Amino acid sequence: MGVPERLISPYTAIIRRSANPFELAHVLVSWLAGAGYDAYVVVGCATRDVCMAIRYRTICPEIPDENEVVEEPPPPEEEPRYKLVPLPDLTSKYCKEMDVKTANKIQAEKDKIENERQRKIAELEKPPPDEMDGWRTHAWVLVLPPFMGVEEPFFIEPSEGNGYPLNAKQYQHIESVYNHENYYVNIQKEPEEGLGALNYDLRDLSCWEHLLAGEPFYRRELVGIDTSDKRTAVDTEKHLDMPFSWVEKLDISGDEYEQRYPGSHKVIHYKKVLLEKFSPYSQRDGIVKRIKIFEDYALTIPLITYEWYKQREDKMEFVRLDHVARQVKETFLIGRKDHLLKHSYSMDAPPCSVEGDRVMEFNYYPRIDHLSKLVCTPLTFEEHYINRDDRLESRIIVYTEGTKLEPKRKVKDITETYSRNYDIPAKKDIWKKIFHIQDNTIELLYQYAYNFVTNDTRSFIKPNLAETGGKILFYPDKTSGYIADPNADPPRALDVYYALCENIDWEYNTTKHIRDRETDVNSYLRERHRELKEPTLYVALFDTERNEAAKKGWTEKELQKAEVTEREKEAEIDPLAPYLARMFGSGHGTGSQISMKEATLIREQCINDFKAKQLARQNLVQERFDKYNAEYKTKRLWYLANQFILTPEKESTYFAASAELSFKVHALEVRLTRHRDLSGPRFKALLDYLDKHRLLKEYNKAAHLHHRNERDRKGFSFS
Repeated sequence: MGVPERLISPYTAIIRRSANPFELAHVLVSWLAGAGYDAYVVVGCATRDVCMAIRYRTICPEIPDENEVVEEPPPPEEEPRYKLVPLPDLTSKYCKEMDVKTANKIQAEKDKIENERQRKIAELEKPPPDEMDGWRTHAWVLVLPPFMGVEEPFFIEPSEGNGYPLNAKQYQHIESVYNHENYYVNIQKEPEEGLGALNYDLRDLSCWEHLLAGEPFYRRELVGIDTSDKRTAVDTEKHLDMPFSWVEKLDISGDEYEQRYPGSHKVIHYKKVLLEKFSPYSQRDGIVKRIKIFEDYALTIPLITYEWYKQREDKMEFVRLDHVARQVKETFLIGRKDHLLKHSYSMDAPPCSVEGDRVMEFNYYPRIDHLSKLVCTPLTFEEHYINRDDRLESRIIVYTEGTKLEPKRKVKDITETYSRNYDIPAKKDIWKKIFHIQDNTIELLYQYAYNFVTNDTRSFIKPNLAETGGKILFYPDKTSGYIADPNADPPRALDVYYALCENIDWEYNTTKHIRDRETDVNSYLRERHRELKEPTLYVALFDTERNEAAKKGWTEKELQKAEVTEREKEAEIDPLAPYLARMFGSGHGTGSQISMKEATLIREQCINDFKAKQLARQNLVQERFDKYNAEYKTKRLWYLANQFILTPEKESTYFAASAELSFKVHALEVRLTRHRDLSGPRFKALLDYLDKHRLLKEYNKAAHLHHRNERDRKGFSFS
């Protein structure tokens, strides 16, 4: 298979978003060269799968690694000076050797079976023989060091964007390499070890034949050459340059980058894997990538599905669906109102009920209750907390199964676990509270004291409040306990009674909390079900293409601004309009020139009113300034005289009032200074406007002649 007869430009390939290997290599080399890499288009031969973009025999490189990374603590820098002597090993060495031999034999049998299975699979997956093997022309990319931190040369497959080492098996032969600087023909013998054994030093003329004489400037060796000699310098500079590019400049806008796939959707078929990629905002649910793993090659029995999302209002980022275990695991970004981070549940669980298998993990730090995890099953409900003030770590609720008469489950036991409080002794620090709701008993387990293998316990049989009229009565025969310290005094009956009353109230509050928590979780599940059925995508405020509300608001503001500007142009403000309306009944006058007397009267009235208005404004500001300044000084003197007898409330009231008065005095002072600074320029602007007014043209001409005559007369008298 030969090279294509016709190639489109990189610019056209980007516009079409579709090209052959040569055109894709040109696009990639153009971008890499523009970024500073020493990149070249390679022309050679490759395998059938690479040339025809067949990937269903290739393992998908984008499958996420779900193996947990266990960080081992670093070894100590210094060995401890003293060590405990290890216990002697009394086991038989012979028995150990026999166990090792037996384990190795079993492992060897397993490896043999596994290797045979892998050999059969490889035999079945082996591609059919290719008659054109070694003759299929292909183009890929070569990147050479040392620019942009590249240390070793490597290949890039332009149809995938993945890098490969030089000895990759899919590339069989190199005929030539080229870029915007030169064209190099490979004249080396094909090594049996693969393309990794070739010499990639393009300056070596024994390995690479140059189409154009000379080397690029950065690859020239000028050692030992006298560049001051013109003849030597000219001989050294003898080289030919490639012609300049005639294609348009490559440019990808933000919108084009988002719609990167033809039709906003791309499907790649890997080995037992189907990879789908979507452009942002192209799908209703915001999905951008989906990887579906199947058990068979025909892609009919799904095993696991991975989905990635972006720009969702519910902050969902990643979903893992296990079709075999029928489990769903959702991962969320930080920013949800309920601070949910992970949600795992069974596909068979009720979608809007807490009575199902599910685990919810929260970002505990911003939550008021510091809840970190909820674990739900049909008969249990677990709450886990972190860093609570009351030291509560977990609360586990066990339910009874529903019956035909009472299908709703009932609380059977409640177990609360607390962390150690070292401020109080262990015999008073509760470790666990166990409420047996149906047995009507309460168990208290206290923390283990130092060097004790048992802990204190206390159990109660709750009195029947219906028989006692709601009063809690204490019966010594209905309580029992164990004291780990034989030398300790038994607790007082009054303390035991107080503990009984406290835990009865605690049980009531805990039961109420459980009902509230179940209601909250059910409400969340209903909201989550709605979010999955009716997903909403988040649009940034400054995204003018998608934010319709903001776009409509900006458009309306622009129209209003244009209308105001148009009105200002049509109706220019005329300071003489009120005076013309007062004299002639119209703000535009009679339409013709007015007399000198009328012009003089109107002009003087306008100037006098302007001066009076400026003076009145100045007096008003000055009056307010003096008033607030005097009030501020009076309050200041009052505070200095009474500061040692004031209460904190009166002192804070004074400071607040003083700060407000100080702010008003400063604002009025600034306004007064600004008024004084702008009065002169404003008056001059008014005179300039009146001198150019169309109705005062005759008056301005006469005034100009009068001023010129006066100036000439004064000059004549002086001479």
